[in-house]
Amino acid sequence: MAFTDGRVIGATLDRNGLRPGRYIVTKDDLVVLASEAGVIEVPAEDIRKKGRLQPGRMFLVDTVKQRIVSDSEIKKELAGRQPYSEWLKQQQITLDMLPEPARVIGSNHETLLRRQRACGYSEEDLRILLIPMAAKGEEPIGSMGTDVPLACLSDRPQSLFSYFKQLFAQVTNPPLTPSAKSW
Repeated sequence: MAFTDGRVIGATLDRNGLRPGRYIVTKDDLVVLASEAGVIEVPAEDIRKKGRLQPGRMFLVDTVKQRIVSDSEIKKELAGRQPYSEWLKQQQITLDMLPEPARVIGSNHETLLRRQRACGYSEEDLRILLIPMAAKGEEPIGSMGTDVPLACLSDRPQSLFSYFKQLFAQVTNPPLTPSAKSW
């Protein structure tokens, strides 16, 4: 995902990390960023620096100051714009601050299926996610990528858990498994 406001130009990985990002900086300060290395030919002796976009990181060039702004500097500047930490301390409610429930509802196996449906659990959720988690005590491994919209942007009903996603990207080129064939 590339962006600019006319002063800065930058890029970050798409939300699923499906396209990699590689960059080079030449000795004469030309910056090239593309989804693959070697998009344009630059002699090795002319390259001052090269790298790749990292998951959750941003690559930014300030064309006015003629410098690359580090991801940590971007985040520090954005985090310093407002007193977020203070706001969090003032507004955060932790579990120990909540009152004890008026009553505790025990397990009711007769209504379990109805409650699972009401909470949006599918047969697939139970078979692929929950049963392995209960049996092995670990998160199941799934495939990379998804073509569904974020829960907050979806027109369809979503379970509460759909609003909480782990942000990461994993792209390997060449494939990690040596037996995988490149086509």
